[in-house]
Amino acid sequence: MKYIKFLLTGVLLGIVFSKSEIISWYRIYEMFRFESFHMYGIIGSAVILGSLGIQFIKWKEFKSIE
Repeated sequence: MKYIKFLLTGVLLGIVFSKSEIISWYRIYEMFRFESFHMYGIIGSAVILGSLGIQFIKWKEFKSIE
């Protein structure tokens, strides 16, 4: 019961990844052949959102989750 939030987060991420076709081998193949912008857009948005999230955490000076 203690780790249910991690399980639910993983299930949610799995659903999002499958709906956005990140786990499709064809999308990955297109990315490495530079034929599609789809994966680069997802990776770029993840980097931007991650850096903004880190800056927000530093700005608000959040403490540990525990």
